[in-house]
Amino acid sequence: MSNKTILVIEDTHETIEIIRKVLTNNNYNVAISTDGESAIQKAEMDLPDLILLDIMMPGIDGYETCKRLKDNDITKDIPVIFTSALAEAFDKVKAFKLGAVDYIIKPINVEELLARINTHLTVRQLQHDLQEVNKKLEKTVSDRTQALATTSKIMHLNDQKYRFLFNNLLAGIVFTNVDDGSVLDCNNKAVAMFGYNNKEQCLANYNFQKNYVNPEQRNYFAEQIIKNGKLENFELNLFKNDNSKIWIEVSTYYNKENNWFESIFIDITDRKKSV
Repeated sequence: MSNKTILVIEDTHETIEIIRKVLTNNNYNVAISTDGESAIQKAEMDLPDLILLDIMMPGIDGYETCKRLKDNDITKDIPVIFTSALAEAFDKVKAFKLGAVDYIIKPINVEELLARINTHLTVRQLQHDLQEVNKKLEKTVSDRTQALATTSKIMHLNDQKYRFLFNNLLAGIVFTNVDDGSVLDCNNKAVAMFGYNNKEQCLANYNFQKNYVNPEQRNYFAEQIIKNGKLENFELNLFKNDNSKIWIEVSTYYNKENNWFESIFIDITDRKKSV
């Protein structure tokens, strides 16, 4: 994940230098802002790949800074990770509602910092890749007859380049039928997440309508996704094949033409247990 740019919004010199050194040594480009107002301007101008945002700062605090970033069409898709000292009052629910994707408690643990940055940069890249693949599919379908489109619902996944990407991602990718929750296709990571030995078993047996720990959430999330075209960075508690539970962070996109959901899953079970 080299050559990505991280915007660090932090007013403590010691913390800035620690983060700058860690990120620079791992081939990230680093931009620094020491207050929210200037950070928003810098984000609009430079469009960083990810933002590390401190809660307590002079002027507008981290919550308000995050809100303005997410309300701005130019910066709304940039992942934001909050940083907060252990002794500070940190409202995690408020942070996630404002659009943050994660948080890190200071003092900074270097391995945790790099792991979380890498995870969310990967997710953002996957989201971009899926959107590009979907554009390719839509163009192909529009150029073919309806009969060919019907028999080639997931033809874009048969392309060798995208099939390799699809099957070797570290995040789970799942295509599901909107109406009945059945799995149309999934990659190897998703198969393992749901507790199956192979894709055939997963496709034949796993169904999202039947595996929500809180079943009423399925209709609510489905309605939101269909209404808005997508729903990003929400959390689900699901049953696996052996009836054990798994927490996942999900970003889902609605493919209206083919009536399926395209979802990116990250296993956050360990993180939920540690909270």
